[in-house]
Amino acid sequence: DQTPYQAALRIAIANVSAAQAKVETARIELNGKQSLFDEKVISDYELSVARNQLAVAQAELEQAKAQEANARNDLSYTEIKSPSNGVIGTLPYRIGALVGPTIEQPFTVVSDNSEMYAYFSISEARYGSIDRIISEMPPISLQLNNGSVYGKQGKIETISGIVNSTTGAVQIKALFPNVNRHLLSGTIGNVILQVL
Repeated sequence: DQTPYQAALRIAIANVSAAQAKVETARIELNGKQSLFDEKVISDYELSVARNQLAVAQAELEQAKAQEANARNDLSYTEIKSPSNGVIGTLPYRIGALVGPTIEQPFTVVSDNSEMYAYFSISEARYGSIDRIISEMPPISLQLNNGSVYGKQGKIETISGIVNSTTGAVQIKALFPNVNRHLLSGTIGNVILQVL
């Protein structure tokens, strides 16, 4: 609920304005006292009091500015903002739930899925030479669960240098562009790879 924090910020802004006016008033008084002192109308004590009043007013202005900064900071905690664009995961909280810096689980997870990785393995016998340069690998396609082929081709980014001794397979990671966000994290499909 932003209402009390917005009110606190308005009060803090008003306090800064009042403190600025107080500084200007103290400065005017000091200038007046300085003129009177120069003409030997008032004592050094009165001039010193005017200087101190200006210093106090300036300190109060700095305090008011600090309170305004705190009020703005407190208000900013009433909004949750993601540090990146992407797709939001599930929200374990409902409207009205109190969240803070000591919650047990993250509020949510935001995935930047403008590019998606596909992980798959292929038989070492079918793959051929493991030392093949990745840049020479042909582009790959992705068949989605509904049987359609994804409209963008991907490229192999990494190939594991270790063959699984149980399955005889090599792990591969491929990157697919996902600008339109058609691919979702965790989707299952088939990778279509040209015969090597």
